[in-house]
Amino acid sequence: MQIIRRVLLFIILATISNTAKCGLLQSVPLGDLFPVYARQDYGQMQVDRDAGGVPLRIAGREFARGIGAHANSEIVYELDGGYEQFSAWVGVDDSMIPYKLGSVVFNIIVDGKTLFESGVMKYGDAPQQITISVVGARELKLIATDGGDNINGDHADWADAALTGSSQQQYSHMVTHTLKSPKLTASFAVNGQLLALQFGKKGMDSTEHAKTLLVGCKQVGNATVAKTERGGISFTRMMQSWDGKHRCILKDTFTPTANSLRWEIEILGEGAPWSAPIVTTMYLASAEPSRFWTAWYDPEQKTDKWRDPLTPIPMHSMHLTYGDSFALPIATFVDPKRALSLVLSPEDTTLNLALGVAGDGTVSFVRTNRRITPSAPIRFAMDIVPHESDIRCGLAWMVNRYPAYFNPPNPTADVVAGGGAYSGWEGDLDVAKMKRMGFRTNWKASFDFPYMGMYLPPVPKETDRWRRFDADSGGTPLPDVKTYTSRKQMNDYSKRMRDIGFYVLNYFNVTEFGAGLKGRDQIDKKLTKSDAWQDATTYLYTHIGDGLLYNDSGATIGTWGNAVAMDCAGPNYRRHLLEQAKRHIEKLPYSSGICIDRTDWLRYYNSKGDDGVSWVNGKPARSVQTSWQGLMNDLGPMMHKADKVIFVNTLNTRLDIMRQVDGIYAEFGNQFGNFNASALLGLRKPVIAWTASEDDLRADPDLFFQRHLYMGVFPTIPFPANDHTINPGAWAEKYYLDYGPMLDLLRGRKWVLTANPAEVFGGDAKANIFSIPGGYVVPVMFGGSESSVKVVLHGIKAPADLHRCSVQALYPGSELPWNITPVSTANGVSLDVPLKRGCAMVRITGVGGR
Repeated sequence: MQIIRRVLLFIILATISNTAKCGLLQSVPLGDLFPVYARQDYGQMQVDRDAGGVPLRIAGREFARGIGAHANSEIVYELDGGYEQFSAWVGVDDSMIPYKLGSVVFNIIVDGKTLFESGVMKYGDAPQQITISVVGARELKLIATDGGDNINGDHADWADAALTGSSQQQYSHMVTHTLKSPKLTASFAVNGQLLALQFGKKGMDSTEHAKTLLVGCKQVGNATVAKTERGGISFTRMMQSWDGKHRCILKDTFTPTANSLRWEIEILGEGAPWSAPIVTTMYLASAEPSRFWTAWYDPEQKTDKWRDPLTPIPMHSMHLTYGDSFALPIATFVDPKRALSLVLSPEDTTLNLALGVAGDGTVSFVRTNRRITPSAPIRFAMDIVPHESDIRCGLAWMVNRYPAYFNPPNPTADVVAGGGAYSGWEGDLDVAKMKRMGFRTNWKASFDFPYMGMYLPPVPKETDRWRRFDADSGGTPLPDVKTYTSRKQMNDYSKRMRDIGFYVLNYFNVTEFGAGLKGRDQIDKKLTKSDAWQDATTYLYTHIGDGLLYNDSGATIGTWGNAVAMDCAGPNYRRHLLEQAKRHIEKLPYSSGICIDRTDWLRYYNSKGDDGVSWVNGKPARSVQTSWQGLMNDLGPMMHKADKVIFVNTLNTRLDIMRQVDGIYAEFGNQFGNFNASALLGLRKPVIAWTASEDDLRADPDLFFQRHLYMGVFPTIPFPANDHTINPGAWAEKYYLDYGPMLDLLRGRKWVLTANPAEVFGGDAKANIFSIPGGYVVPVMFGGSESSVKVVLHGIKAPADLHRCSVQALYPGSELPWNITPVSTANGVSLDVPLKRGCAMVRITGVGGR
């Protein structure tokens, strides 16, 4: 029977392949395919637009399709022997003519051989037409370099770029091995390429293409196949760079689990260290139309307005960057009947990661800057997860598989969190009014420190005072302002706030240091070792200089307030940070914890460091992200053991940096993309988003608050002396007073991640559902002028007798809740929900919940 099944499967795959090859050759625009690698010195590769985002135009000729790049750039496509010809028109885009800038050299390299070089092309030059044979080729590389001067204005257009042939070449392999699990049967080619998946026992309803490749490399010889102790199968291949200088062993291991197919990659180098982009690529072909989803900033990759990030969209070309345009390493294919997710492990050491999607249904994860060496194998793990036709089910699998990255290590975070502030105000508050607006926690932005990085100076007495760093939000010292504080003053403030029902998080930063710094030759030699902290320049260069972050040129990197960027892997600097945290625990017992600023520096590499895993520009380096993870492995347990919480400012929205984090306060939360990404990072952690000013509300105040309620995110509350966030004012406060009681219902919320948990019938309203202590809360939002909607809940654990439930709706500006009678149906619990101002916040108690 097994032999018959394999034969039938091979016939199906071969038929697909032959149909594609025997028919008319296709012309596939390059913009419909995803490059397995893309890099450029300025901006980001554009599809059907030039590097500046305008239509492609060369010497007056406009092109509807093509690729817009910018020198110096390198774009690589995997061909897998399935195409016959590449064609394009190349030239410098006309957008640079007014500036009299732009000189580019175009090169095309196929399987390591240069087949075209344009010579220097300048703005206004007529486009050059290219036609190149790529029969049997595996890799196409498009390179644009500056014309020997600099990259200013080097907008490099690959206009009408297209491949002629068949994009279905991946089906030409014969099935040689199969693996079975309770939910999946997987079929493989001899080289480890995944060819097909069978879902459950329904028979084959999809074909697959999934594999690992190294950009710039080819397979040498045949793969070695072996069974594993865990009931899986491994495929080991020797890979070699096209120029023959580098080799490595690449092993793909597939292991069936109870609810997924585990896919592990191991790479072991030979000889001297080197690096190559490591690509996981997957293609899904199905009888039903597929849509795609990931935890993106915006489904359309725009910034003009807020869009619901929970919406899958049709497959089309897009390029996303981990931390900048998507937050969770998950790619989900959604069909009307079922879905499939590819989930990368956040436990891996992942440096730079890109996610590409192509219009033909291909998805690729591209990992770069990992060092390939014989001394330390590279390992990555991921899972192919079949699930119901809802993106939440893929998220549920991810949360259950990696709970340490989603659950707050200190559950006190749910008590501390609520509407936020970022203020140094220590005066009196209208407590009742602040609570009515939903306020709960202040990220203390008084610049209590004398300078960045010295948060609690080592003064002997709690009453010893030091001068605060009084500055504006850009770090410029304020004239004639001299204020002072002490440990006693800071602790007394936290106690006063706690006594009235509020909480304080103190400022902390691990990636910046100093204020008004001078050169290394300007240290104050009159200061003793114990007093060196009084001068930032002296302390930096005599105590923690090993923490300086250096760029590619070997220079330090400046930041606001004339401070410097830091790398927290330096032993002395790390010791300093941990001492500051210990001092916080011991000396500020009434503070609830810290909020760490500026995770955007984690994207950087220290050219004078070596973490053993990074390889940048052909040499070792240290990723500030690996430095962060090392520090947090010490800092997190220390803080949590003392019942302190750690919040972070997510300027870099990545799941893998969240292991020791309890909550989020997003400074870019007033930007729609970062707002969405932070909310998805906080599926089970509290999230507070920046409200910069009343302008964030002006366009549509109801939409502003309903967006926060729908995504389970607290806004920043108008608070005296808020620093570059919203300040008190009658107009804005009216809306906060209207919506504050509804926001309060979000405290302790956790996303319900079941299939279609809250379904709305009638109109355009949307609903989400969160579990809260003692029940659930259902935000029904965006109803506009609708007076009521029906909501059917599939995601709650309702008792047999629904009359034991209490279901009430809260509305903006209303003092009393509205009682709703739940009705049990075959599909769940039905609620007829009246709307006011287009929304309702439905609270359900007396049911499952937490």
